[in-house]
Amino acid sequence: MTEIPAVDRSVNLVRLLRRLAHLKPSHLHRLVWECAEDSPLEVRNCINEYGPFAGLVRLAPLFPHGYLDTSGRVSASSYAHNYRTDLAPLLQELNRVIPPWQKKGSASVLEPRLDDIIISEVSKVREEIGDPSSEDLLERLFAVYDVVPRLPALAELTSQLKKEVDLSDAVLVAHQHILGSVVSQFEALWELGLDPSRTFVAGKAYSTNRLAALYLRHKGCSVRSGLRAYGTGSTLLPAVYQTENDDSLGHFFAKVVRDLPDQHLSRLVVLDDGGLVLAWLNRAPESGLFSEQEIKRLSQLRVVGVEQTTFGQRLLNRLSREPRPAAAAPSIPVANVAETRLKMEKESSLIAHSVVEELDAWLHASDAQAEHVRTLSGATVGVVGFGVVGSWICRVLHDRVQRMIIFDKDARKSSIARSFGYQVAPSLQHIARECSVIVGCTGAPDGVELEAKMLSPGTVLASASSGNYEFARVFITGTKERRPKLNPEMTPERPASAFDWVHSIYPVDVPEGRAFVLNGGFPVNFTGAIDPIRAEEIELTRCLITLGVASALRQLGQLSNFGSGVELAPIDESVLNNILGL
Repeated sequence: MTEIPAVDRSVNLVRLLRRLAHLKPSHLHRLVWECAEDSPLEVRNCINEYGPFAGLVRLAPLFPHGYLDTSGRVSASSYAHNYRTDLAPLLQELNRVIPPWQKKGSASVLEPRLDDIIISEVSKVREEIGDPSSEDLLERLFAVYDVVPRLPALAELTSQLKKEVDLSDAVLVAHQHILGSVVSQFEALWELGLDPSRTFVAGKAYSTNRLAALYLRHKGCSVRSGLRAYGTGSTLLPAVYQTENDDSLGHFFAKVVRDLPDQHLSRLVVLDDGGLVLAWLNRAPESGLFSEQEIKRLSQLRVVGVEQTTFGQRLLNRLSREPRPAAAAPSIPVANVAETRLKMEKESSLIAHSVVEELDAWLHASDAQAEHVRTLSGATVGVVGFGVVGSWICRVLHDRVQRMIIFDKDARKSSIARSFGYQVAPSLQHIARECSVIVGCTGAPDGVELEAKMLSPGTVLASASSGNYEFARVFITGTKERRPKLNPEMTPERPASAFDWVHSIYPVDVPEGRAFVLNGGFPVNFTGAIDPIRAEEIELTRCLITLGVASALRQLGQLSNFGSGVELAPIDESVLNNILGL
């Protein structure tokens, strides 16, 4: 019998495990144990110790010249288990009985937790064995995970933009979600002449997919995933997230300046999410983070930006209205993706469906003994914020929940909600008192904040905002348990990783019981998956951002504008109508 190459075994195992990740936890555990009933004792002990996912990962000889034993140690001398006699029957049986699945618009809550384990082990062992064939494994895993999804509309747009856009003299600083479709967006910019080695990416801890980040590093980019600071859970408190993120972005940008190559560069392109980098650029010369020589180097660059969020657009609007000296440098042109018609009409619907699907997945995946609501269908759901995303979430929830109540402190938006026939709460306290599930959709820290003392036992809180704006005070006024116990974890006994601390269900003390904050208070649809919304659906946004780069460059003058104010620039969306078939 011919031995299956180790890399093939690894890739096939990953494929199987990703299929398993889409099963309900109770079904998954039962299925694996039934299939493992006749397996050797070592196999059953490993599954019992680490759980079905991590147990299988550690049992299989994942790497060309080594294996992972049940303690996670690597050996290069021999295999602890014979793949054909010990594991093959179990994996073959699982392949036979596992039901087929069709990937929907949102990813399973369990799948990114599986990814976290696999990528962690891949990273460790690649460093230890240093074998060229481990690169083959990495490339194959990139393909299995579809890390660079094919986006035909983006490819066509990029082809058209080549006639006018040349980024060979540019540096890119991006504050982005690190996802598969975002990797495709970077690939498009590389097609336009940007060098991967001049691509600096600051990710967000709650939305970083570790394999996508690994791919960017593999291509030569400088990447800060945002996860490292959450290694112990000590900095997870959402109330200080924005401040810490702003501070870390400053230090990240300082690192960018020190790592700039020596060749002539004349332009700096900023892809922003929340306006934080662009706002920071205005005060960079006074930050104290740069030497005079570094400031001089920066002042030689002409800067353009792209902003994709409503929150960031509001922040930049305020900056654009600030008075500036008559002799000030020209403004930084910033392409305003957030207010494009296509983004407002199309993307909000996608986000709403993703949020609702993931909210339902979190509820189903949590511990069977949990004291909170287990399904959306029987819940009374409160929606805080009736803006673009909030109104779409109401549409999606309308036929899926028993009762829905809306609160918005803006009287005009409340009136619009009533005109659609929705029940509108007179106060935030009413929402807290009546609803078993509360979804935050304000999208801005505007004072609409729940407190632990308002909540009833068992209440579930889920964010649909770009930050934990509605529930920050719940973490402050309710005592957060140090180690969350109600998480859909694959390996309950292993030490919590940074990924666990970010993507967890957090119990907080409320009067007479506990309430539960999903996904660490961060957007509930960002579970760490490769793409929370299918890449082909979110392709529109990737096209708009790439088009935004071209739009901003058209308005860029010949003089350096570093450290100056911003000017929001419109985007001509008509070029996308034919490409997208709109």
